[in-house]
Amino acid sequence: MDGFTKLHELYDNPSNVLFEEENFLDYRPGGFHPVALGDTLKDGRLEQWVSVKIANAERTNRSRELQVLRALAQYSNVNPGSEHIVQLLDDFLHEGPNGCHQCLVFELLGPTCQHNVSTQMLEAVAFMHEAGYAHGDLSIKNLAFYNDRLSRLSEEELFEALGTPNPEELTRLDGKPLGQGIPTQLVESALWTGWPLDDDEDDENVRIIDLGEAFNQTAVPKNLAQPGGLQAPESIFTGKIDYKQDLWRAGLVIYYLIFGALPYSWWGINPLVEAMIDVFGELPPEWESKWEQMRSDAVARGDPGAGKWKQLPDWRLERQFDKHVHEPELKAFLPVIQGTHNDGNANTYPATYHQGTATLQLYAHHLTASKAPGGPPKCHMTQLKAYAMTSDKEIFVRGAAVYRNNRDRAKTNQDDFIDHANRVARCALADTPSTTFTNSGTSLSVLYAIQSTFTGLN
Repeated sequence: MDGFTKLHELYDNPSNVLFEEENFLDYRPGGFHPVALGDTLKDGRLEQWVSVKIANAERTNRSRELQVLRALAQYSNVNPGSEHIVQLLDDFLHEGPNGCHQCLVFELLGPTCQHNVSTQMLEAVAFMHEAGYAHGDLSIKNLAFYNDRLSRLSEEELFEALGTPNPEELTRLDGKPLGQGIPTQLVESALWTGWPLDDDEDDENVRIIDLGEAFNQTAVPKNLAQPGGLQAPESIFTGKIDYKQDLWRAGLVIYYLIFGALPYSWWGINPLVEAMIDVFGELPPEWESKWEQMRSDAVARGDPGAGKWKQLPDWRLERQFDKHVHEPELKAFLPVIQGTHNDGNANTYPATYHQGTATLQLYAHHLTASKAPGGPPKCHMTQLKAYAMTSDKEIFVRGAAVYRNNRDRAKTNQDDFIDHANRVARCALADTPSTTFTNSGTSLSVLYAIQSTFTGLN
């Protein structure tokens, strides 16, 4: 008899909340801690609303998340992007019926993000990479809105924002008492019916959460949680895990925010790779031999649809642009985000719309040598150009051509562009439009340059 059948036969639950929320089978020794509304942790020490993450007891002595959060806190004082990492307020251990649990106390966060938050996410990722860490599990579910008013709301105002809690008492069908490590009630996830709190722009501030898979770049884990459909192609074809996986996952988040869905679904590794090829283009030549072997192995195993699975045409990137991007001139930017090829030192050339300045910004993600002898290379993010938005189609078409030319020139002369951007940023006065943060090892060199600035770099 499987776990689902056992639960269904043992416990009386009037709705599907028993199966729609957390995994109920993890309420066991070494697993989850049972919590009910009104419970108190650490004697109610903090007199404000907070978020508490209670780890399962088996992971208490190896909380990578706590180690990474403490390390990032030491690095955050002078580095941009740190404000978009969830803030740790406290941590403590709690003894419960299922064991000893590591508890992490965070600022109270709003609902997970479904809006245009790509800029803040990329700033947070750049901050983590410069600090020597990688998130390891970026996804739309690990981004949340933040508003500092949340922690100061009255109970009535908080429930108005969250929606009224809907707890359901849990009882056994045979009338026997619940086990000591089983929760007495289950509560549906908050619906956030009262969000946003007001028209304040603070409701659009974003935090990256759940650093449970984060790691130091000098101590890369052997295994990493990679939900189906979110794997970076490098992890499939090289078997290696590193911080650059964050960039692939960030790209999938941005795709989801724009198009409302991921570019493909999970049907297994081979269908996933075929979907990547259909959506983003051909694989790099160095991966072709392994891909052919993977396809041959699938046919030999008799996998259903082996060698025949194809992504539905509607999900191809060109079709998504046709459906969701209504200005045909914007197709000029399609090659910027298309392709799985590695450009050598400059890994990607993404374009990001920056709401604060109303500009489309061209970045280069690239590697530079570590300051520490023998240390890993650092991932830097340099802005090469910024383009103001316009509703005039003729001007836009001309601007798109200039954009393409600069993107191509950046690929050809990437080191010159990056060095030039760094030189300009370091010479700029503080808080000028040419730089948001700079030092001798800047991770984000920002350059608002006119076309003539790059004369001679051809």
